[in-house]
Amino acid sequence: AVPVLEAARAVGGVDGGDRRQGVWHDRWLLWSLRALTGGLAFCAAVALAAVAAQRVAPETAPAVAATVGLATMALPMAATVFGHLAAGALAFGAFLLAWRGGRWSALASGAAAGAAVLFEYQTALAAAIVLAYVVGTRAARDAAFFLAGAVPSAVALAAYNAAAFGSPLHFSYRYESATFPEQHSGFF
Repeated sequence: AVPVLEAARAVGGVDGGDRRQGVWHDRWLLWSLRALTGGLAFCAAVALAAVAAQRVAPETAPAVAATVGLATMALPMAATVFGHLAAGALAFGAFLLAWRGGRWSALASGAAAGAAVLFEYQTALAAAIVLAYVVGTRAARDAAFFLAGAVPSAVALAAYNAAAFGSPLHFSYRYESATFPEQHSGFF
C-alpha cells in the first residue's frame, strides 16, 4: 500500500490530519487504499484464473473466473490490505509465464516470482516450484533468465533487511518472537 499512499500524498489526497491520526480515520482514503491494493490484486487473481482456463478449456474461462472471484477467499481478502492476493497473483502469474515458454517469458516469470516474495516471504516456495518447472521443461538458458528476473527483488529484499534489521539475512518474522514464539525457531 505504500506506493498508493505516496501517490495519494503527492496529489494532495492525504492532509496533515491524516498524517497525524492515521489513514484509517478517513474512510474515503482508507477505501481508496483498499481498492488500489487488495482490489487490484483481486482483479489480477481473477483475470489470471480466466487466462489459465482459457488456455486449457476456453469454454470454462468465465465460470472459472466467477468461481475464483466469488467462491474462494479472494473476495473477502480483496477488502483488506494484506499482501496475500498480490503474492498469490504474482506467483500464479509467474507459473503462467513459465508455462508460456521462451527466454523473455522466463525473465518475466522470475521477476513476477521475485515480486511475489516481496509481498509474502512464503511464496519463495512457489518460486522454487516454478523454477523447478522451468528447469524440468525448458532449456537451462531459460532457468538462467528466470533467475536473472528474480535478482532485482532479491537485492531489494536483502537491502531492506540490512537497513531494517541489520543483516540481509534477517527477516521481519525473526522479531515476532514476543508475540508468536512459534515463529522464533523452525520453519514458519
